[in-house]
Amino acid sequence: MKKTGKSVRRGCRKCVRGAAKRGVVNELEMATTINLIKSEPLSSQKRWVVVYPAYIDKKLSTKQGRRISKLLAVENPTSVEIHDVLAANGMNPLLERNKMYPRCGDREPETQGRVRVQIKNDDGSAKNAQFSSRDSIYKSIAEMIPKLKTRQPGYVAPSNSGNPSGSGAAAKKNKKKK
Repeated sequence: MKKTGKSVRRGCRKCVRGAAKRGVVNELEMATTINLIKSEPLSSQKRWVVVYPAYIDKKLSTKQGRRISKLLAVENPTSVEIHDVLAANGMNPLLERNKMYPRCGDREPETQGRVRVQIKNDDGSAKNAQFSSRDSIYKSIAEMIPKLKTRQPGYVAPSNSGNPSGSGAAAKKNKKKK
């Protein structure tokens, strides 16, 4: 504990300043906010683990947000790919497309999105033995993304060129009245 003037301040200065920037007035309010989140059951979506594509992106440095080694990481992962991998492994992921990773500078649609996933039941036991921690989730996602069909060399994205509705409208416009 540090004594500064009349009040007693606990914790490091960075934490206290950061709390003030976020709008938390004092330590009591900050502790109350943390306790409210922790009082939620583990099955609540607020308590689920958040996975941003930046966590497993090979092109990013650890300062930019990568959380696994470059040997395991994947180039340009998307939130949809992360969602597909988790859903295929029996998890119940929640895709949030309109969210952005705070450290990401560009606002392109490919980099947007995040995935929430539940790893623990209300009693504290692991929901899936394969995904018992955050690191195991990150590593298994990075391992499975290159195996997706969309990442295979011969994959061609389906196109909408066979849609007859567009050509029918053009034919009606060119007809002349008699």
